[in-house]
Amino acid sequence: MIKKVSKIVLTSALLLGVSGTYASLDTHSHNFSNSTQNTVNAKTLSKHFTVHKSAKKKSNLPKSIHYSKRVKKNKTMHITYSGTLKRKSIKKSGNKYVATYSGTLNGHWS
Repeated sequence: MIKKVSKIVLTSALLLGVSGTYASLDTHSHNFSNSTQNTVNAKTLSKHFTVHKSAKKKSNLPKSIHYSKRVKKNKTMHITYSGTLKRKSIKKSGNKYVATYSGTLNGHWS
């Protein structure tokens, strides 16, 4: 009987202590959710791009190019993706060479 009572008291004390801690964390959770949401959005801003560039000489196609693209998200906000794309392949098409550049670029709100 004593063991059961002590278990009930201990359980009640733990529940009260946890609920008090939970209530104090709940008042600050709004700030944490905003910062977490911003970091999630920042992670999802990276995007994969593939670009083709042509030239008459193979030597005129660089190993990497700087690429920038601005994407409209809503009426007032834009995401600008910019960075370096590496050359993945070169193919001859008729009398010119076509290089394929691809890579993942990070974006930022603008």
